[in-house]
Amino acid sequence: MALLQLPSGTWLAYHMALYHYPHNVQLLYEVSLTESAQRALKGKSTLTILPETFALQQLMQGHTLSLHTTFYEGHFERGGKSLFADEVIFTTQLYYRDLRGQGNHSANAVFDRVAINDHEQLAIHQITGAPSFDSIHLLHQPKTGSKLKCHFKIQEPPVKASMISTLEQCLNSESLYFEWQDFVQ
Repeated sequence: MALLQLPSGTWLAYHMALYHYPHNVQLLYEVSLTESAQRALKGKSTLTILPETFALQQLMQGHTLSLHTTFYEGHFERGGKSLFADEVIFTTQLYYRDLRGQGNHSANAVFDRVAINDHEQLAIHQITGAPSFDSIHLLHQPKTGSKLKCHFKIQEPPVKASMISTLEQCLNSESLYFEWQDFVQ
């Protein structure tokens, strides 16, 4: 899972989706970290967490869970550095989307708007059929409506920095998470 901290100090855990079951869901939770974990993560970027084995369906159903979790700087499956282990409480499900029947790739990147609190909103890209990408953006200006669209064509081969820059400009946002390697085929 990707671990994100918002400017307000709110911590979020985002399930890194894949096209195959049981990982074919987009799932965002507010999480609670211990004070010692928060201190240890201060100033670190690109964080992921690997919880102990559990049934992902529990989070899909909106349950609150406390899980022993290993924290990584970088992607835990792609050379990330293990930092420490601690408890993480998954408190509130903020977003859930099943990828079954996600449809074909589209020239328009569609994002779901998710209000975190009165001052922070996220835009979460709706993953489509390949080629696609997974992306979360912190919106700089509050938006209305539940959906946002950007005209967007995935480059071949994908250039991550260019893709992120294009989306940030379209959404007037800051990219918090971006993944394309798992969605090219």
